[in-house]
Amino acid sequence: MQNEITIVMIDDNRRDHDVFSLALNNLDIQYTCRFIKSVDQAIRLLRKAIPDYIFINISALNELGCFKRIRNITNLKSARLIAYSDIFNNSIQAEVLEKGADLCLNKTADTSELIASLKKIFLDH
Repeated sequence: MQNEITIVMIDDNRRDHDVFSLALNNLDIQYTCRFIKSVDQAIRLLRKAIPDYIFINISALNELGCFKRIRNITNLKSARLIAYSDIFNNSIQAEVLEKGADLCLNKTADTSELIASLKKIFLDH
């Protein structure tokens, strides 16, 4: 039996929460996902509990500096930090990775693409 995956999604957009949840529900995984609306709220949570994966919607939050703030939390080194956005270009991806993200995931309206991407992240890792 596979262990439950713990996920935190930092995003202030309810529609994005719904799409992300729909994609997660289409994967053959056991998971717990918490949706947090701000980086400050997430940092308070992350000081208490470390998830396996942290997704940050940088297009909604418009804050690239949050990656270093989150990486500075003690014991957070084991979590995979994933930037989730629809504004990626090579320059932004390079900056996000330099600031501490492990991976950049393009946000898409196509749920099947998101499911395929999440499957690679969770099942192929």
